[in-house]
Amino acid sequence: MSDPQGAISLTETLAAFISKAGFENLSPAALRSGKMAIADCVGCMLAGSATDTAAKVRSVVKGNLGRRAATLLGQGGKVPVPDAALVNGVAGHALDYDDINWSLCGHPSVVMLPAALAVAETEGRSGRDLLTAYAVGVEVAAKLGRFANPTHYGSGWHATATVGVIGAAAAVAKLLGVPEQRVVMALGIAASQAAGLRRNFGSMTKPLHAGNAARAGVTAAQLAHCGFTADRRALEGHGGW
Repeated sequence: MSDPQGAISLTETLAAFISKAGFENLSPAALRSGKMAIADCVGCMLAGSATDTAAKVRSVVKGNLGRRAATLLGQGGKVPVPDAALVNGVAGHALDYDDINWSLCGHPSVVMLPAALAVAETEGRSGRDLLTAYAVGVEVAAKLGRFANPTHYGSGWHATATVGVIGAAAAVAKLLGVPEQRVVMALGIAASQAAGLRRNFGSMTKPLHAGNAARAGVTAAQLAHCGFTADRRALEGHGGW
C-alpha cells in the first residue's frame, strides 16, 4: 500500500526487501562476516552469562510462568522465547566486547542474534535460515542507522537498542515467514518499542538495552504474525520513529 500520492513508504520498501531476501543473495564476504560475528557474539554471551548483571535478569525471568522453550546460553535451562532473547541479549552485552557497526553507531549482533536464535531453535529452522535472518536484521538496522545518525546517537539515544529493535523484528519476521504486509506491521510495532539512553552507559542498564531490544523484536514479529497492527508509516511518518 502506498500513500495518496502514490509514493512507496520507507517501511513498505524495507518490508519488501525483508520478504524477498534469501540465503542465495548473501555474498561470500557477507557469509564470512556473518559466521565470524555470530561466533564472536556467542562467545560474548557465554562469557557474559557468568556476570552478576546477567544473573539478576536471569533470576527475574526464571520466576516467570510460561512454556519453557528456548535455551539460556552458558548457564543452562530453557525459558519462553522472548525471555531467552532478553537474557541472552543482556549476557552478550554485559562485558561490552561484542561487535560494532559504524552505520548503526552501535552493536548489531547482540540484539539480532539472541532474538533470532531463540526463534530459530523453537521453530526448528536451519542454520541457513538463521544466518539469512541475522543478515537481514543487521542490514535493516545498519541502513536505518546510516539514515538517522549521527544526529540520533548524538541526541542521547543508545542506537544499539533504538535502531537494533527494528532489525531484530526484521530478523524474527524473516524466520517466522511473516507475509510482507504483516512485516510492515512488525516494523511499526518495533518502532514503538525503541528505547535506550546513553546516560545509562556504565551501569547494568546498558546491557539491559540490548536484551530489551531483542525481546521487543521477538514480540513485535510475533504480534504482527497473528494480525496485530501498527501504522504503515511508523518509521518515517510525522510523529514516527
